[in-house]
Amino acid sequence: MPIELDARTIERIYAGALADAPWQDAVDMLCEGLDAVIVALAFRTVREGLPSVGVQSFRGNGRRMWDGFFEHYRDVETFPYDRMEPGVIYPLNEFIGTGSIELERLRAELQQPLGGGETYGLALSDRGHSVAYLIWVMPAERSLTPEQSQWVEAVAGPLARAVGGYHRMRVAELSGRLTADALGRLEVGVVAIDAEGRVLFSNAIAADLIAQCVEMGIHGGRLVMTRPDLAVRLDASRSSPQAAQVAGSGEVTIGLMMVPVADGRDELGPGSRPERAIYLHEVSRSAPVPERLIAELFGLSRAEARLASLLCTGLTLREAAARMHITENSARTYSKLAFSKLGVSRQAELVRRVLSSVAIFGSVGAD
Repeated sequence: MPIELDARTIERIYAGALADAPWQDAVDMLCEGLDAVIVALAFRTVREGLPSVGVQSFRGNGRRMWDGFFEHYRDVETFPYDRMEPGVIYPLNEFIGTGSIELERLRAELQQPLGGGETYGLALSDRGHSVAYLIWVMPAERSLTPEQSQWVEAVAGPLARAVGGYHRMRVAELSGRLTADALGRLEVGVVAIDAEGRVLFSNAIAADLIAQCVEMGIHGGRLVMTRPDLAVRLDASRSSPQAAQVAGSGEVTIGLMMVPVADGRDELGPGSRPERAIYLHEVSRSAPVPERLIAELFGLSRAEARLASLLCTGLTLREAAARMHITENSARTYSKLAFSKLGVSRQAELVRRVLSSVAIFGSVGAD
């Protein structure tokens, strides 16, 4: 009969994703419940035969055994991890079999003198780079009991789901940090608003640019357009991207791209569903920026982005080559590379693709 986990055990498993030391409490619980010498939670395979270990717990001589393995026996193959079926407990003896001289040396020289017995492994998932494993070592002369096997198998299900959720959360955090960093380096402001125009998020660049505007602003927590045609475009951006330029202070002009947010969710709690994103950029000091935008957006080299930028001003390939002080054949080579990276086959398609992506941030021209 399957074991039912108590509420405290479930809580310790799922709390691992939010703890200051993620999963340490859960791994400590496993080490205690199995009466193991070592329990380790590994998150991904970095090379054949050896996982990248994230969290460990030790009892008795477990720490000495662990340090000794990584100092002297790291290249000894233990489990062929890619052959482990998720949710199945594998004793190392049965999985590898007899005859491994290196494995026998590991046991004789390290594990047995320090009181270590059978080693076990269990794959929690098989999802590419988010693969996770449990590995543990029992004390000498102690094997895993049927009750312990049932308990760890019961723990494996919720632990796999919790670790998977933690992995997705960290990937989303990394993606957010990288996006914010890229927008900052490109001097792009971003604002997210809900269906009522309430501002849910604004980076520092957006706040600074909006403060300069006389035709838009944030009032009562809502993004407001004081120019009628801008208000119409903001409303139209609920269903399709809209571009505009607004006057800032002095001679500053600010480009806007207003786009609907696909699959908006209540990111910040109930009633906080983002509906639209507004991207802002100061056009007046952005002469060299479009080339950087082209390079960043499409993965082009500086020369390829420079050529694309010139072609977008209406120059022919020959004229662009002359402006860049290169031969027409070199320009043609750059254009073919740019075509490939943008997924187009003709100059007109390249221009249309680039302008639809970056024209809002100012006229595309030379440095």
